[in-house]
Amino acid sequence: MKAFLYQLDPVDEWAVEAAVTNPVFDELFGAIIDEEPEASEAAAVLQPSKPSPLNRRHRKSVVTVVAVLILIGALVGVRAIGDGPVLTHPITTDWHQAQTLGSAGSSHGTWQLVDAVLSGTWQQNEDGPPSGYLSCATAGSCYLMAGKYSSAAAGAPLLSESLYTTIDQGANWAVLPMPNGFAPSTALSCSGAKWCAAGGTYHGQSVLLTTTDGGHSFTLTPLPSGLRKIDVLSCPSVGACDALVASSTGRNGSPVDASFVSITRGGQAFVDHPILHGDSMVALACTSSVHCTVVGRTNRTQNSLLPSGVTAVTSNGGSTWTAGSIPTGFGIRGMFSPLVCSNATHCVLGGMIPIRNAETCPGLAPAGPSLASFSMSPSVRAISNTESRIAANWAKNTQGFHGAMSCSTGAVSEVSAFATTTDGGLNWTPKSLPSDVPNPQITGLACPSATECWASGSESVPQKIGKGIDFGSSVLLGTTDGGANWSKVTFQVPPSAPNPQGQSYQAIGSISCTSSSLCLAEGVTAQGAGVSPTYSLAIPKS
Repeated sequence: MKAFLYQLDPVDEWAVEAAVTNPVFDELFGAIIDEEPEASEAAAVLQPSKPSPLNRRHRKSVVTVVAVLILIGALVGVRAIGDGPVLTHPITTDWHQAQTLGSAGSSHGTWQLVDAVLSGTWQQNEDGPPSGYLSCATAGSCYLMAGKYSSAAAGAPLLSESLYTTIDQGANWAVLPMPNGFAPSTALSCSGAKWCAAGGTYHGQSVLLTTTDGGHSFTLTPLPSGLRKIDVLSCPSVGACDALVASSTGRNGSPVDASFVSITRGGQAFVDHPILHGDSMVALACTSSVHCTVVGRTNRTQNSLLPSGVTAVTSNGGSTWTAGSIPTGFGIRGMFSPLVCSNATHCVLGGMIPIRNAETCPGLAPAGPSLASFSMSPSVRAISNTESRIAANWAKNTQGFHGAMSCSTGAVSEVSAFATTTDGGLNWTPKSLPSDVPNPQITGLACPSATECWASGSESVPQKIGKGIDFGSSVLLGTTDGGANWSKVTFQVPPSAPNPQGQSYQAIGSISCTSSSLCLAEGVTAQGAGVSPTYSLAIPKS
C-alpha cells in the first residue's frame, strides 16, 4: 500500500517519506484505504515491480491523506517517548517562562467572498510555528500544540510537544515546553484566556493534560481504571470537558463503541456514559456542560463502501441520548468530518459524498461499483450529480497540464460536502460546495455564530511551490447564511516558499475563530518543518 505514495510529485516526496516512516502510518493508512475507494484503486493500478505515476485525482487524494496523516500523526496516542513512572494521582510541572519567537514575515491576500457583510483582509504569514492544532479562546489569543523532531530528515523521532501562544492573531508567537513524555491523542481545546486541555498519553499511560496559566505549567491527571485514551475532547467552559473514549479499536484503526465521558473540576472527576448501542461515534461538539452532539457510523455497516452515518444529541450531560438522522449517502469519515456547533441548535458537519470518477481509462470499463449502485437520499444524489459534473469539467480543463498521467480504473471517488442542522443534530440538511472548488477536501471548520462559518482544506487547483508543481492548493471557504451558500478564498504561494523540506502550501489544516471578525488558521507542512504559514482574519469594525 505504501508504494504508491512515493509516486507523488517531487514537491510532495519529503512529506510522503515523513508520513510513511511514522510508526503509526500503517494503522492510519489502513483506515483510509478501507474508507477511500479511490485510494484503494490508486494502489491497485500500480505494479510493484515498475511503479507508474498516479493520475491527478489520485495524486490529489493521496496528497490530502498524507497532509492529514502528517497533521494528526501526533494525535493517535500510540507513540512511545521513553519510559516513565506510572501515575496514581495528578502531577503538576514546574513553571516555565515563555520564549519569544521572531516576528513572522507576511504577504497579503484579500477575501474573494461576494457577500458584502464580510469585508476585510486575510494576512498570510510565512513564518508561523510548526503545524499543529489551533484553539482560540478569546479575542486575539490563540494556542497551538505542535511536535518537535530531532531533525527534518524522514523518520526523525519525536522529541517533545510544545505549546505556541499568540495574543495578536499570529503576528508574534511565544513557545512553552509541554511535559516530557506526553504524546497527545486529541486536538487542543481551550476555554478562557489561560485554560486549555488535551487528551493523550504520558509515557504510554492515558492522561488528561490541563493548564490554568496559559501553558507556563501543566497538570497531568491519569484516567480512571478501565478508560482507554481519550479520542475526542470538547471543553465548552473553563474546567469542564466532555470526551469520547472508545472501548476498542477496529481493524482499520478507527475507534469502536465510544462512550461519552464528562470531565469536571478541571479533571478531578470523570463520569462515563454509554451513548447508542451499536454505533461508533467519532466526532463531538458541546456548547455547554449539558448540550452535546455526536456523529459517527453504525457498526453493522462499518465494512460497507459507504457506512451509514449516525447522530445523537444529549441535553442532560450524557445521561440520555436522542438518536437523529443523517441523510443516506452522506459519509462520516472521521478526520474528514469536522463537527462544530455554534449553539445548542445550530451545527455544521463535514462529510464525504461519492461522485463519478472523471478520469477513468479511455476504452476500459470502470472497475468496481458504479455511482448508481450507492444508496443516496435524493438531496445527496443531487449534490453527487452536481459534483460529478464539476469534476468532469475540471478534468477536461486541466488535461495535459502535467503531461501524460496514468488513468484510473475506479468508477467512483469522493469529495467533501457539508450538512447543517437547526435542531441540535436530530435532522441534517446536506449542502454542496461552490462550483469553483474542484475536488474539495475539507478537514477544518469553525463557526463563530449561527450564520457564519469558515472551512479549511484543499482543492485540486494546480500551483507552483518553489521549483515543483503540486496538483492541490490551499483553500478557505466562508458562509454568512448558516451554510446554505459558500464562497471561496485563495492565496498565492510566496515566490520565496522553499521546497518540500520546509514549508508546504498544499492545504490549510485547523482553523479557529473567537468572533465573526477574528479567525486564525494554519497551513499543513511536512513533518519536521520548523515553520508553517498561518492565516489571520481581522475585519475592521464599521
